[in-house]
Amino acid sequence: MSDEKLKYMFIINILLGAVLGFAVWAVLFMCGGYPKELDRPALLAQIIGSMLVGVVGMGGSTIYRIESLGILKATLIHYLLVMFTLCLACKVLGWFSSDMLIVFLLIETVIYAIIWLVNYFWEKRSVKEMNRDLELMKKKQDGDRS
Repeated sequence: MSDEKLKYMFIINILLGAVLGFAVWAVLFMCGGYPKELDRPALLAQIIGSMLVGVVGMGGSTIYRIESLGILKATLIHYLLVMFTLCLACKVLGWFSSDMLIVFLLIETVIYAIIWLVNYFWEKRSVKEMNRDLELMKKKQDGDRS
């Protein structure tokens, strides 16, 4: 993927992440996930924190488009970016108690492991299909030369 396309995708993902982060905050707020009596600065901090998590998650997902990294490196980098941001937001904004944060991080780690496994087997299947197609093309070329 060209650098220009990557930059464009990064900007789109950041904007989408901000919107999704705000949407998640709004749903949680309406469902009672945040105290209704927050003062304006605290409310604004909650909104910005939610949007920041969305921005890092979606913007960081662009890293999967950098082919030279491979699936494992891209997943590890994205995992570390998202986990650092979540831990910071949770700590600063008081989203979870320490015990709940550990449980949440364990769940996220399992989710990332599953995502990596799915991507790994998907790519492995794609490579196998490409190799099969190349073999068929080679046989056809060898047959045409005869």
